[in-house]
Amino acid sequence: TAVMGTLKSLANKRTGMFLVLVGSFDLLEFIENSGQIARRANLINFNRYHVEVDADRKEFKNVVRKLMEKWPCNERPNLVAISDELQEESFGCVGQLKKTMLKLSALQLKHNGRWDNSFLLQASTPAKFREVIQCEIRQGEEKIRTAISGCGIWDSGRLIEMGKKMREAT
Repeated sequence: TAVMGTLKSLANKRTGMFLVLVGSFDLLEFIENSGQIARRANLINFNRYHVEVDADRKEFKNVVRKLMEKWPCNERPNLVAISDELQEESFGCVGQLKKTMLKLSALQLKHNGRWDNSFLLQASTPAKFREVIQCEIRQGEEKIRTAISGCGIWDSGRLIEMGKKMREAT
């Protein structure tokens, strides 16, 4: 309730300020529960990377490569070589990837900078958690899909009529 009050207060101010909320799909509830915020909000969703889409796989690999540039140990495991597996482990979500890589680097640092492949298992998300995360991702993606595109007042037939009307008016 306090967060909602703060968001409403910020939404009321006409200062030209943009408020960016970054996080889980749960943030959508703030917008859905306040007409005031909904009138002023624009949703931008950064989709996760899908392992079955070649362009997504390449881009995810680049993300892994960029994160490896900041690796804290002299001995650097070749995580780029297993980017597909990391993409699967992280559900294609960069936040999950970051969490996994932080665990991996912490394990390596704890072992005096020496890498051990067993760290991969230790850093992986347990099966029970994976089920919960997967379910929330599916629900969130569906929720955001309908919030961002479609489900407005115009269906495809109405859009055709409106297009015709606009052409005729010129």
